[in-house]
Amino acid sequence: MRDNTQILDEIRARLPTSVVVGRRVQLKKRGREWVGLSPFTQEKTPSFTVNDVKGFYHCFSTSKHGDIFSFVMETEGLSFPEAIEKLAGEAGVALPKFEQRAEQKQVYDQNQRLLAACEAACVYFEGVLMRPEAGAARAYMEKRGLLGKAQKEFRLGFATGERFALRDALTNQGFSKEELMLSGLLIHGDDIPVPYDRFRDRIIFPIQDAKGRVIAFGGRAMAADAQAKYLNSPETPLFHKGHTVFNIHRARKAAHEAGQLLIAEGYVDVIALAMHGFMYAVAPLGTALTEEQLALIWRMTPVPTLCFDGDKAGLKAAYRAVDTAMPHLEPGKSLNFAFLPQGQDPDDLLKTGGAQAMHNVLAAQEPLIQVLWRRETSAHTHDTPEARALLERDIHKLAQRIKNPDVARHYGAELNKNLEALLGTAKQAEQDKRPWARGQGGGYQKDRFNKAPAVYRPSVAQHVIAHNNALAVEAGFILGVVAFPQLLDEHLDDVLNIPISDPSVEKLRRQLVAIICAQPDIANEQLLIALDGAGATGHLQHARTLVHREQTFTNPETNAQKAMLAWHNNLKRHLKYQQLAADLKQAEADFVASEREEDWQRQIALKNELDALMALEVE
Repeated sequence: MRDNTQILDEIRARLPTSVVVGRRVQLKKRGREWVGLSPFTQEKTPSFTVNDVKGFYHCFSTSKHGDIFSFVMETEGLSFPEAIEKLAGEAGVALPKFEQRAEQKQVYDQNQRLLAACEAACVYFEGVLMRPEAGAARAYMEKRGLLGKAQKEFRLGFATGERFALRDALTNQGFSKEELMLSGLLIHGDDIPVPYDRFRDRIIFPIQDAKGRVIAFGGRAMAADAQAKYLNSPETPLFHKGHTVFNIHRARKAAHEAGQLLIAEGYVDVIALAMHGFMYAVAPLGTALTEEQLALIWRMTPVPTLCFDGDKAGLKAAYRAVDTAMPHLEPGKSLNFAFLPQGQDPDDLLKTGGAQAMHNVLAAQEPLIQVLWRRETSAHTHDTPEARALLERDIHKLAQRIKNPDVARHYGAELNKNLEALLGTAKQAEQDKRPWARGQGGGYQKDRFNKAPAVYRPSVAQHVIAHNNALAVEAGFILGVVAFPQLLDEHLDDVLNIPISDPSVEKLRRQLVAIICAQPDIANEQLLIALDGAGATGHLQHARTLVHREQTFTNPETNAQKAMLAWHNNLKRHLKYQQLAADLKQAEADFVASEREEDWQRQIALKNELDALMALEVE
């Protein structure tokens, strides 16, 4: 039997990358590769390449890279198994049949029956909505904008107040009471001798899985005195409410195409958003956003937007989402928050202001760190030394909750910057009262570094300016690739990962890499002509003005082997320097907060390591 790797390789062999990508991207053949405009962002100069020999694509604008499976997942919002199934069908590759082990077949058959029961219940509820006894429900739905297109698109229905109406209708279709209980359609228990319908006198919202199959229901009570205004199906073999979201199968594709995803609080909000053009809207299912739902929506888009009411309850819900998300933040993966006007939900806003009103709210959305900062500062005062110390302590703890070290480091730096701006001179005056750094002999020494309070000076920013002009160094590395285009053969990832601070140099890098990838054997002279044709000459001249002295690896007349070795060694040192500088900045902040001997010693060790690194003459 073929293993999974063999199956994937067979699909790749039958479907060239350029064929799969070419359905969405207009590609042109250049040398050994295909090039086109990125499908992931708006651009005028092609920076998207496809290599059929290596079987991958690379987008230089967004750094996205992968094979035919990842491309389908990115552009169509499919999971990996779904991408395999889709491409296998196109390639004519037979996937292994479902293993017919007894218990597996039993579970499979059972789930198929439960899916059929849920579908039959959905059809039943849709039909009941059209009956005379559903007149009050239709009137309410018309008032809320839930009839017509919304009703058909979301398959809305109605359950009468009778206790056995659905049970009798579905048992007459051949479904057993056990199947209806297992699917959550009937209420049962040791103290309930006769199972009865779970949904009664309620407007019905079918809940569908990622494939569009009905797996559960939500019901909105018509009676004002109902114990639960909204009622969801219980946990079943098909439905786990903390692991899915309402409207996922419609929103998934729309989110990938639009590059955004909205998370509203309820069914009606999602339907109202969809009817006004926001098809990329979903909602949790009667619970606060769970970690599993967060992972699901992050697979749909890296920075979704949560829409909350602007009142106290909305803020509370936003803060819960912040706490859920923070440990799982990754580079490029976060949350935004959009707060609606006081007392309005998306449905209200869209009725009064239309889609433009919602666009205005989304234009003012806030990143997670801003909502986090608002929460922390609104819960603290800073009018006394003790209050400032408490605020400072709590702020310094926040970034520690983030598992990813890079994101945690940047959060720590941003929060420290905000803290300094907030406390201002009051914080500095408090620092001046603290003990000076402990001297070598065990006593306190005011002038150890000719500065008090006890924090290493000069600052990291001054250290960078004095020792290493970052803009010049970054521009030098890119000019090295201009001088020696063959650097890209072995160092493509290195070139893509160089942090670039100057926007003009960043544009030069994109155009440079796109040209070399399209023409791998291009020489320096032809590269300069191609850059001029791409309108990059101004960026090239700007980069040259940033470099204060000519480095060997930026001069195409020098020995290529020595120049490329110098380029590589300088890049290693630069990246090491950046990491040490960031670590030193964090060490300074840690010492200010703790005044512990070990934090002071860590500052000194990092400073010495930085000085030793800068003393190396690498050229």
